[in-house]
Amino acid sequence: CSSDLTRTITQAQNPSTPWASLSKVQSSMSSLTAKDSVLFKAGDKFSGTLVVSYKTGLYFGSYGSGSNPLFYGTGSTVSSLIILRGTKSTVFENWNISDTTISFTDRYIVAKIRIAFTIEQSSTSNIVKNCKLDRIGYGFYLTVSSGSNTITGCDIGNLRIDRKSTRLNSSHRT
Repeated sequence: CSSDLTRTITQAQNPSTPWASLSKVQSSMSSLTAKDSVLFKAGDKFSGTLVVSYKTGLYFGSYGSGSNPLFYGTGSTVSSLIILRGTKSTVFENWNISDTTISFTDRYIVAKIRIAFTIEQSSTSNIVKNCKLDRIGYGFYLTVSSGSNTITGCDIGNLRIDRKSTRLNSSHRT
């Protein structure tokens, strides 16, 4: 993914003719099958959100040299940037996720990206690795029904939590 929203899934398989946003990936999600890779150009910035529902064995990573691709949401408040729902054995690697609309130093502003990754509804064996998450509310939200997922090598910091939403009701405690 990098520069053009109008290209087909076949054209997007060529690094010289990639897509430009998560919305294009989302609209083509039904075409993706096990062992497919969705790669984002290193150093580029991407807007949007992504819901991966009931998929197995996908890989979301980067290509090229430079800094990890940056995912910055939509500019509006989003409850979760990436949602894995009933997903198995899917990998997210080498991503930067940050609400770039807020200052790195002002600690009093709540992030528009409330959660970077939500893993829910029996999602298992998914891996998030070598990602940098900053200026977001929470890094990860895993529901009780999700299990055996791995988060490794991630740099999570400079969180901007909405204190009003941090209350857990007793049914969510483990």
